[in-house]
Amino acid sequence: MNHLPLTTPADPERIVVWCNNEPRSLSRLLMDARTLDGQLPDRSCLINLCENRYRFLVGLIAGILKGQKIVLPPGRANEDLKRLQQRYESIYCLTDTNTRQGDIEIHRYVDPVCSNPIEQAIPVVPSAKPLIELFTSGSTGKATPHQKSWGTLWEGARLTGERLGLDHLTQAAVLATVPPQHMFGLEASILLPLRWGLSASSEQPLFAADIVASLEKLPAPRILITTPLHLRNCVEEGIKLPQTAFILSATSTLSPTLAARAEILFDTQVLEIYGSTETGAIATRRPALESDWSLLPGITLNQETKAWWVTATHLPKSILLSDRLKKTSEHCFLLLGRDSDMVKIAGKRASLEDLNLRLQSLDGVEDGVFFLPDQRSASVPRLTAFVVSNSLDEQEIALALREQLDPAFLPRPLFKVDRLPRNATGKLPQSTLVTLFKQCGTKQ
Repeated sequence: MNHLPLTTPADPERIVVWCNNEPRSLSRLLMDARTLDGQLPDRSCLINLCENRYRFLVGLIAGILKGQKIVLPPGRANEDLKRLQQRYESIYCLTDTNTRQGDIEIHRYVDPVCSNPIEQAIPVVPSAKPLIELFTSGSTGKATPHQKSWGTLWEGARLTGERLGLDHLTQAAVLATVPPQHMFGLEASILLPLRWGLSASSEQPLFAADIVASLEKLPAPRILITTPLHLRNCVEEGIKLPQTAFILSATSTLSPTLAARAEILFDTQVLEIYGSTETGAIATRRPALESDWSLLPGITLNQETKAWWVTATHLPKSILLSDRLKKTSEHCFLLLGRDSDMVKIAGKRASLEDLNLRLQSLDGVEDGVFFLPDQRSASVPRLTAFVVSNSLDEQEIALALREQLDPAFLPRPLFKVDRLPRNATGKLPQSTLVTLFKQCGTKQ
């Protein structure tokens, strides 16, 4: 079986993580991982729930060294962990918090006693063996698991890094507002630094002021890994970010208007990644300047009937996309939304994602989402909208939407809420919207 290095370059003094202002070298990382490897229980699967990104990385490497499958669940709820216990007989949870995790076996992360790092050989990892299990977000239904080999992740990081020009930014430091347990967070804040020699912040700030504070602790050049939700908060707050080489966004479609405002306000480029848990990153664009997505080198799209399949040498097989696309050239395409995302009312069709972007772009709207309840008995489906706004009432929001939407897609009812139940990546699992719909309906 072929093997690949765990990281490059192999310089033992290379800084891999910043913990506050303290640099952690590659030697220290590998020494801590080998220490943890000797402490972990003998099980076949490790759920890595560490929130601190350095501890997550130590746990990831320690689990790989011990030959354990790394499981990254879609959430931290007891129900999520209970399902994993039912799926695997020999499983435990590595965590760096005191939060109780149901009745699953816990191994609490304890920071090793600091000592002078001893130079460690770079571990090599089987390239084809499934090592990591990630889950879809559940935004369109039930979260489903997907196995990833090191070869798939490593090559995906190479292709993405080449597109982003990381060969000219090998000293860059990465700050991510997304957790490493999510596919985008794993690829952008863990795999890219390991593959390209970048360093990463151990922190995961969520609020605008905290993002500024965390970026200020990092040396230049800096890269901000974030989501449309967190980026919108930064723009709305009107904060001043420290100079960044670029901002990279994913998890949901970024509004071109928001991207353009962020580029002007923060004097940087805002780039966007398109991909999925199943495929990893497959395309990029700069939404302030272009609507087309450009495929990463070596990735092809093939259409069979109406469906699109992704093929690449680093993927074990062709993968069916859930989205509707329109190819505009051999290597470029437009994203038209998901089949499951399309709603048909009064003979007219619209994408929920497009409706959401229009709602979220209204002046005075902090957040919002359209939702199509299960209305099996209704002859005509009715859209619902949940909106967060401190300055507009329901009637004013409805009037503003009339300027943007065909009357068939105006929400009835429209609920103002204090906040939307977004998860750590800014997504809205379908189950949480169902619950919110019931709660709002009860209050009427």
